[in-house]
Amino acid sequence: MPRASKQESRTASRRRIRRAVVLPIAAVGLVSGLIAGTGAFASASQQRTARRPHTIHIVTTQTAIAVNSAGLGGAADVRAQVFTFPLPGGQSGHIDGSSTLMSPSEQLSHVAFVFPDGQIDAQAAITLPPTTFTAAILGGTGAYEGVGGEVVNVVVSTTPLTIDRTLHLIYPGQDD
Repeated sequence: MPRASKQESRTASRRRIRRAVVLPIAAVGLVSGLIAGTGAFASASQQRTARRPHTIHIVTTQTAIAVNSAGLGGAADVRAQVFTFPLPGGQSGHIDGSSTLMSPSEQLSHVAFVFPDGQIDAQAAITLPPTTFTAAILGGTGAYEGVGGEVVNVVVSTTPLTIDRTLHLIYPGQDD
């Protein structure tokens, strides 16, 4: 095999040095770009989450009620209820609720808070007569997809039934 000339040897040596310097620099640049891109994604994700409400305060008024006397006036009677509430900007929302009487002193209630951009479902066992109670948020749809948390309810009037409600929302992937 013929020997390489000094010129070819120097050229090959320069290529090895160039590769040894350029490849790590390129790798660092690539990793930095990925990290910066991830930071931008995380920042955009945090901004999207930050725009979501974490607390919603509404005052609801019962506008309709119907009773199914399956329990003949006792346990197993079911009440369907509709509550309405005003929202900023002149919009309104409503609650579709269903309560089953479990005993003379307790009912199981499931409600769907219906907003223009989605709904939130909640459920609670309520001691009768209700004055204050907390409901678990079971999930949601639309802008509230997958949400959890709780609803703190305070009865402010019984004629018509008016309840001050504060929804404390926790979104999927949210740490607090």
